[in-house]
Amino acid sequence: MAKKVLIGVDHIPENVERTVQAIYNYAPSSVGLELPEDYEEREKLGLTVSFFDDIVCSLREDEIKVVYLENPEAIDYFRSVNLAKLIVEGHVSKEEIHCELLYLKKINVAYMSPETIFELIVQKKRYGEALDLVTHNDLDNIILLWEQTNHRREAHMKKNIKSYNPDVIVIGDAHAQEITTALPDYEYIAIK
Repeated sequence: MAKKVLIGVDHIPENVERTVQAIYNYAPSSVGLELPEDYEEREKLGLTVSFFDDIVCSLREDEIKVVYLENPEAIDYFRSVNLAKLIVEGHVSKEEIHCELLYLKKINVAYMSPETIFELIVQKKRYGEALDLVTHNDLDNIILLWEQTNHRREAHMKKNIKSYNPDVIVIGDAHAQEITTALPDYEYIAIK
């Protein structure tokens, strides 16, 4: 493949097929995706990311190497910070998340599959972290944490891109716009 491409996408279902088609237009041997490095382990436990799952399946069918670009801890923490941001912005109520967390803590996991138990653990951790963040930070601090966490994620993605040098990269468009200047070998295109 002669031309390397950075595809910035809006994570909406309508863009999955367009993104897959764009990837195949470049006939890559490897594709970097905005997924955690431990994605395959998470996938076995039932923790998937619907937008990227279809892309991963398509690439696997054609034996195209997939490079997972995200730091797992950073993406998990980002999701907690993002939930906290939604709470302080008024999109989700703190009481609703608190009630959900109490409900999750009461669930008897004795007869559940390991996958379901793991998913509950992840949800409890996310809700607990978000509530802790909201309790100890105001909106300005949470927005600052949100931005810092995104920068940390992007720095890790850039490191992996430079290490693995995938032919095509597919990440959220905001991330793509942020890192495109650091990747001069890649042509940036957007799918919105």
